[in-house]
Amino acid sequence: MTTEVLLREGTTAENDAFTGAAGELSYDTQTTQVRIHDGVTLGGAIIATLGDPGSWTTGSFSGLLTALDGLAVTGTGLVSGDFAVGGSVGAVSAATLYATGKGKFSTGSSGATAQGNADEIVAEGSGEAGISILTPDANQGGLYFGSPTENIGAAIKWKHSTGQAIFETNKVGATQELRADDQVTNLTLSGASGSESAVFAGTVTATDGIYLGGTGAENLLSEFEEDTYTAVMTCATSGTITLDAAKNEVAFSRVGEYVTLGGRLEVASVSSPVGAVRLSLPFTVGTGVDLSAFAIGAASLSGVTLPANAISVAPYAAAGSTVLNFIVTIDAGSWAILDSAVFGAADQIMFSIRYKVA
Repeated sequence: MTTEVLLREGTTAENDAFTGAAGELSYDTQTTQVRIHDGVTLGGAIIATLGDPGSWTTGSFSGLLTALDGLAVTGTGLVSGDFAVGGSVGAVSAATLYATGKGKFSTGSSGATAQGNADEIVAEGSGEAGISILTPDANQGGLYFGSPTENIGAAIKWKHSTGQAIFETNKVGATQELRADDQVTNLTLSGASGSESAVFAGTVTATDGIYLGGTGAENLLSEFEEDTYTAVMTCATSGTITLDAAKNEVAFSRVGEYVTLGGRLEVASVSSPVGAVRLSLPFTVGTGVDLSAFAIGAASLSGVTLPANAISVAPYAAAGSTVLNFIVTIDAGSWAILDSAVFGAADQIMFSIRYKVA
């Protein structure tokens, strides 16, 4: 003859209001769940059973929790130890994990608090911490940002096989901003295909240069400088020509391989000048194919007595030279180098020239 064991039973409300003796069991007639009591806790504790489709509002799991058909988590809570969905520890396979609250994954306290607008998922550690998105070499991994209107509004992508890291926006008319130093916008990217634009809010430093209109050597802009230098006038053979200290600065602008310079100079004094007059340069003159590096500019002289048959005078830069000469065009069509002996105190030179830099 079998022995029938009956448990104390009642509705969910009745079980919730009941405090059983230590070790006593009670049965919920509404949920078909069994509770165990400890003589203290009101309502006892629900005993989970294999395959039980019910839900739990309280409880802790210190071992391995496996959900073969899915697990829905509401509210807030902490899961420690191994966690399995679909029968695979740490992986989502046959089922999907839904968390309607916020999630925090912690290996230790960092001492920091997540910002309130970005704390739905938090990864924290007491040392180095991070989040990894892993894919096979041939497949792309990404982080996507979406909204009800567009499920991919922006994305960060990486694909090992192509070696491409992509930061993109998918909305027509969207822009990308790079901000630094307390959220100050430094760079803004915008524009559709064919009208791309990159706007830098401040200065741009390109240590090795910038390619313009192509990537060949001829497209490389590697130098840019604007400044002045103190010019020095000398004589090719002997003697001196001293410029006025208040009127001896020459302005120049260098862009790539070429420099443009000019100014107005005044002679303060001379002492037995002999030979061609020379004017110092900020950069050595370069070389080129045939005579292509040779350059001539424009000049106007005040107080200087030119040869009687002179038509014009101009600054002249010879390939490889570190100084300017002044070339005089003679009436008969020949050239002559301007001699330093024609200069005296208070004479003035106003000139400009552009030449290739070495």
